[in-house]
Amino acid sequence: ACEDMVMSQSPDLLAVSAGDMVTSSCKSSQSLLSIQKDYMAWNQQKPGQFPGFCTPGRPPGELGLPRGSYA
Repeated sequence: ACEDMVMSQSPDLLAVSAGDMVTSSCKSSQSLLSIQKDYMAWNQQKPGQFPGFCTPGRPPGELGLPRGSYA
């Protein structure tokens, strides 16, 4: 079940400056296909702000996020 899935992200916290390119990875404790999901969603959260949903293939500006690369 989805409730039993554990997600881990590396690195846990990432501090960057404007214009920096960053890499972050995410791993699940079980196959997403086992819960009939073939995708993952990414969020960006800045200190003191609510998370913003990052959707691959959509410009971040449409989602209220600053311009940049999201995957």
